[in-house]
Amino acid sequence: GGDHAGYNETSFLMATRPELVEQDRLDLEEAPWYCRQNEENNSWTANVEHGQAMVDAVVDAWIAHLGG
Repeated sequence: GGDHAGYNETSFLMATRPELVEQDRLDLEEAPWYCRQNEENNSWTANVEHGQAMVDAVVDAWIAHLGG
């Protein structure tokens, strides 16, 4: 497993720092086998909506933790 530069990390960056994500540079054919294991959730299918949901969940968790 792991998700370094995978679905979650790429989605998170798309929501928070979109200028750092260049999905058009991804090459599925040249990617290592472990990058192609999950056909539904990978760097190629990462999206802003999933990233924003992650950001919202983190913010909500911190608010709850801080007693807000």
